[in-house]
Order: sequence, then C-alpha cells, then structure tokens
Amino acid sequence: MSSRSLLLISASLLFAGCAATIPRELRDARSAYNQAAEDPATLQKTPAKLYEAREALTVAERSFNEDGDTAETRDRAYIALRKAQLATVLARTEVQRERAAHAKDAAREARDEKAAQTQEELARTKAALAAEQTESAAAQQQLEAERARRDEAERRATQAINALAKVALPIGKPEDKI
Repeated sequence: MSSRSLLLISASLLFAGCAATIPRELRDARSAYNQAAEDPATLQKTPAKLYEAREALTVAERSFNEDGDTAETRDRAYIALRKAQLATVLARTEVQRERAAHAKDAAREARDEKAAQTQEELARTKAALAAEQTESAAAQQQLEAERARRDEAERRATQAINALAKVALPIGKPEDKI
C-alpha cells in the first residue's frame, strides 16, 4: 500500500471515530433544531428564538469540532437543545392563544346572533299576542253587544207577553159568557 492510501484510510477511520463519539446532547440539539426549523409555526411566530437556537447550536458544534466530546461541549449542546425546544413551545403557545381567541370570538358571535334571533322571535311573539288580544277584545265587545241585544229582545218579549196576558184576561173564557 502506498502512503497516500494509508493516509486516506487513517483519515477515514479518524473521521468515522469522531462521528461515533458525537455526544448525545449534540445529536439531540441538532434534531430539536431541525424539527423547529421545519415547523411553519416556529418559523412564523418565533423566528428570533429560532435564530438564537441556531446560534447556540453553532457554538456547540464549534466547541465539538475544536475540543471534542467535553463537558463544555455537552453543556453548550444542551443549551442549544433547550433554545430550540423553547422556540417550538413558544410558537405552539402563540398558535394555541390565537386559536383560543378565534374560538372566543366565534362563540361571542354565535351568542350575539342567537340573542338577536331570540329578540326577533320575542318581538314576533309579542306582536302576535297583541293582535290576538285585540281580536279577543273585539270579540268580547261583540259578545257583550249581542248579549245586550238579546237581553233587550227578551225584555220586550216578556213585556209583550205580559201585555197580551192583561188583554186576554178581561175577555175571559167563552163558556163564562153564556
């Protein structure tokens, strides 16, 4: 083997060895950042926090590249992880806050619409009741007038019968005249 081949193999093994020793915290920070960067809500609602997470991840990556798997690298990766998670959580919180506000507005609109419908229905019912009461009062007046006419007719009939009875009494029975 040539020295060049040995150098390439050594570099490959060194690179593979380094790749195998990437701290879990750094892998988690990369994953969390990638998820946050792919989330439309995070991109739209918390771009500044996402930028802070990217900067923290860059610092952690630089620390790993320069110093390897050290406590400081793991700490910086942990900070990057938390910043990425914070960006995602704040974005989701804002989305939920907006949804709650929309739901509250929709509920208020539905309540107001229902109240308006109820008021309209109440007004129609009151108008129908007033019309019914007017008709009932008119029918009551007609009934009273009819009773008064009937009472007057009965009074006249009674007077006429009494007058006829007075006239018929003096005449007497036909047998009495013989």
